[in-house]
Amino acid sequence: MHSKTNEVSKKPVRPWRQSLLRLGCWGSRHCRLLWYRLRSSLSVHGVPELHQPLHAVGRGRVTFTGRVTLGSAPPLRWLNAKTYIEARGHRAYVCIGHNTHIDNGCAVVAEQASVLIGSNVRIGSGVQIFDTRHTLLRSQPGRPGALTVHCQPVVVEDDVVIGAHVRICGGVTIRRGARIASHSVVMGDVPEHTVFAGRPAQLVSHVRPRSWLPRPHARHALRPRWA
Repeated sequence: MHSKTNEVSKKPVRPWRQSLLRLGCWGSRHCRLLWYRLRSSLSVHGVPELHQPLHAVGRGRVTFTGRVTLGSAPPLRWLNAKTYIEARGHRAYVCIGHNTHIDNGCAVVAEQASVLIGSNVRIGSGVQIFDTRHTLLRSQPGRPGALTVHCQPVVVEDDVVIGAHVRICGGVTIRRGARIASHSVVMGDVPEHTVFAGRPAQLVSHVRPRSWLPRPHARHALRPRWA
């Protein structure tokens, strides 16, 4: 006799629900891609691979050189995310290099200068890159301080990794192979093969570049004699 305690109640698997959910996600994603494509007013050169909508506005131009991926696989919590690129002035320019991946919810704004992102760059979710830098002048009694805005180009060189929710201000140059920790605010230049973190971001450690690693033909010399 089978006891009731040994019987395991299992809910019937309903694959049609999963199929409807996937169909709904696919339909909503493509509808949002088409909607933001119609709303975009910026001249775009190149065809990026879109996993999230691209909202490109402004009077400047943006260029994608090679294969650029915008957004990651769209889970349910990222259905409302998008990549926002704005080139406000006629001289504003945004360029993103080959094999660069930009995660969900990022914003790149070039007001009057330029934002140049190199190749093989990895940018986490929620990153904000601006070419502007605000300066608050010293106030006088009875007169509030004036706020001045300076537009300076931003350069992110090749093989750079930027963590999630990082803010990069105008006039910053991030050299090749640098690493920026999550939730950092970058206000100054970052040297090659370094790790920066904090608000404002400061030097934490160094990254060993790939050129220091042993070459393939020298691997046998590193093995023990009994190998």
